[in-house]
Amino acid sequence: MGSAKSFAEPLEHMSPAFPRMMHICFYVRDDVDFNKFVADLEAESARRGMTQVRANRTIRVMTEADRKAAPRNTNTNRVTAEPSNGWELIYCKGPEGEQLEFVKALGPVKKRFSEALAIRQQKIVR
Repeated sequence: MGSAKSFAEPLEHMSPAFPRMMHICFYVRDDVDFNKFVADLEAESARRGMTQVRANRTIRVMTEADRKAAPRNTNTNRVTAEPSNGWELIYCKGPEGEQLEFVKALGPVKKRFSEALAIRQQKIVR
């Protein structure tokens, strides 16, 4: 369960989204460029008046201006350590302040999932 701060307004010097908090997760296709996805998501949301939609960056920023000015390649959190090697993650606040996560499973982690699914399907068929 989330805490009272799960849907709270971002505080000064705090990331827009909080990993490990209650959230909705969306799986994104392998061919999507996450760095462009974040830029497009924020721009389109702002164009529609949803200024709360803001994604974390992979570098430390102290102001909203710094976050917006961060290089595009800092939009995606890439996990390279085992056993999660291959995850690409984005955390952001949605239009109502809800916690959102967008994720891709690539390389080794995708292979592990595929193998686990095949084992599970074999057990179900028996």
